[in-house]
Amino acid sequence: MNKSNVCLLALKYIREKGWNQSEALKMAWRKYRLIAKLKAGRTEFAFKKKSGEIRKAIGTLNTSLFTYEFKGGRPKPFNIVKYWDFERNMFRSFLLENLC
Repeated sequence: MNKSNVCLLALKYIREKGWNQSEALKMAWRKYRLIAKLKAGRTEFAFKKKSGEIRKAIGTLNTSLFTYEFKGGRPKPFNIVKYWDFERNMFRSFLLENLC
């Protein structure tokens, strides 16, 4: 994700979720910063699960920190954050809106 994608992501929030520009840009920048940290290395963050429980996670997107045989994939919705979970040793994801 690069800085030009921040505006595109904000535009998706405006069009698909009906958010105002301020809320959409804040969320887009939150995703940008989180993805940058995840790519840099091991990162601690928290998000709210569907059950309402707060989950603290330790994850990364830096492929030098874990081994995984990529099987391909399908496109994910714009508001999903995917990460490698060190506690479960598998990929997990959450809705960006649920980031604490």
